[in-house]
Amino acid sequence: MSYQEILYFVYFLVLFLAINERFINSDSRDICLYILSCLLILTAAFRPIGDTLDTPMYVSVFEDIPDAFDWINFGFSHLEEYHLEYGYLIANSFVKFIINEYRIFLLIISTVTISIYAIIFKKNSPYPLLALFCYVSILYVFREIVQIRNGMACALVLYSFQYIWQKNCKKFYFYNFLAGCFHITAFAALPLYVLSKINWDKKKLIILFSISMLLFQLEWIDNLMSLLLGNTSVFYRVTKYYGDVNAFREVNDIKVLVYGILGVGLLFFGNIKDYKYRTLIFIFFAGIFFQSSFHEFREVADRGSAVLYTSLFLLIPMCIKYSKYRNYLLFVLYVTLPLYFYRTVNWLTNPLQ
Repeated sequence: MSYQEILYFVYFLVLFLAINERFINSDSRDICLYILSCLLILTAAFRPIGDTLDTPMYVSVFEDIPDAFDWINFGFSHLEEYHLEYGYLIANSFVKFIINEYRIFLLIISTVTISIYAIIFKKNSPYPLLALFCYVSILYVFREIVQIRNGMACALVLYSFQYIWQKNCKKFYFYNFLAGCFHITAFAALPLYVLSKINWDKKKLIILFSISMLLFQLEWIDNLMSLLLGNTSVFYRVTKYYGDVNAFREVNDIKVLVYGILGVGLLFFGNIKDYKYRTLIFIFFAGIFFQSSFHEFREVADRGSAVLYTSLFLLIPMCIKYSKYRNYLLFVLYVTLPLYFYRTVNWLTNPLQ
């Protein structure tokens, strides 16, 4: 079997069990969640190196970076040359100190990331298998197979959301800063704890959405670039993204519109009176706000909003549970998301399609 066929096979299992989740008791459901998580971990960790875009770069970093023992002699100064977050680089070095095999490193990253999703879905979703289906359809390929640093950040930020409604700010900020050690865009979630104290009713959320659509029309990259000329480190990162301003701009624009429509649907079909649901839908609208604000920085907008859009995997099952249009909504999900996943898998081998 080719790697694409393996992805389709695993996805079919996830889809089949999600469709039949209502007929599975809780113990069997947990076993299914565990088995599917293991399959997803192995599929992500043992992907072909040459066919998955960013993976050759990750392998190159692992093979090139000194192991943790070398820090005793050389310190941390050599990490600056990689232009990657220190948390990710340190993780590479520690794994390399134990065993010099990049596959083990990819396996560890995949295990941690996907296990976090499984734990969150089991604990906070009324339909864990449906939540897993949404995650695999929308985020799995992009974040666990291609952009693994941002994938780790997304998982940790999603894990931190529960501490908003538990009112535990220390744990919320701890997991967000930990996520930022793997990808800097995780810091987009830092203001959420304070902002969540606002009573985000429908009126306020519609105002936030309207402001997002206005920001979507603004262009401010050139002004920012002129201010950053004196900061070499930041300028390097910004110019990297600036070079991709025109690449796939229409994709980012479409995402803003699609997520906007989806957000409005979740707002009116879901139970906005539920505090957890209201908090999550505010986070989702914050993702739309972030992507609209940074729409010129295609990659910044995509990665920064991704950590906030993870709220969608909890929102969709909660919305379906309370909605009187449950069967219609499920039908739409089971038709549209497989088509999106199919296009995503094809994108792996032909990213310019």
